[in-house]
Amino acid sequence: PSYGALPKSREYIQPQWVLDSANFNFILPVQKYGVGHELPPHLSPWVDDNEEGYVPKYKEEIEKIRNGEMLDENEADNVDSGAVKAIIKDSD
Repeated sequence: PSYGALPKSREYIQPQWVLDSANFNFILPVQKYGVGHELPPHLSPWVDDNEEGYVPKYKEEIEKIRNGEMLDENEADNVDSGAVKAIIKDSD
């Protein structure tokens, strides 16, 4: 079936969400992984950011969400706060 014909009561995501969530051992918000969206950069679990001397912006966003910190306005535009609260509650 076409994407438009699928039930609206579900979130449809691209497969990268599964890998990124597994790599972070944390269920990520789905907004950036929706069908038709440009995907965030894939973050390899085998890269030592401190050794590389660079921490990607998306990794910083994920760490903030994981730690229950507030995202700034630009970061929060792409994340549903209700989903983040539910994820944080589930991880406790």
